[in-house]
Amino acid sequence: MDARKAGLTVPQPLIDRTVHRLEEMHLPTGAYLYGYDFRYSPAAFPAHMVPGSLGRTQVANLALLTWQSGKVSQEQARKELKPFFSDHAAIEMGRSGLIRTRRGTDVWLLLYFGHYYASALLCRVGGATAGPDAKKLANEFILPHQEADGSWWDYAMWDYHKPYGPHLRS
Repeated sequence: MDARKAGLTVPQPLIDRTVHRLEEMHLPTGAYLYGYDFRYSPAAFPAHMVPGSLGRTQVANLALLTWQSGKVSQEQARKELKPFFSDHAAIEMGRSGLIRTRRGTDVWLLLYFGHYYASALLCRVGGATAGPDAKKLANEFILPHQEADGSWWDYAMWDYHKPYGPHLRS
């Protein structure tokens, strides 16, 4: 959508196929498959449980709402945003390389990617809880992890996060 707004040509068949694939990957639990190849055995991969999908769910729901797919309503997206806050410890376990949650559910994610899209979705569907949830997102989930040099990074396994991660400069 941003590419189109910027004047770039995005073929409608590409958009249609992408939206259709996201719709297919949305599980009844509210989680999203990590990949379409898991469609026949979603329970075989713990990342398909709600805690393992917390980051992916937000961007996928925002995309389906943006493209008006009808598969996800604003109310449903609001409902599926709640675990991001209530079970945040699950997504937090993915930070700095620890990828097993307290329930043994794999968390495959990019922490701040999930937070970015949770905030965007919150702006779109937050309703009465938007203000308090936005404060919680910033003050409890993001700001406490800022490094002394002003950067944020979420996974220590690779060495590119510091130079390419987000920085806050004074």
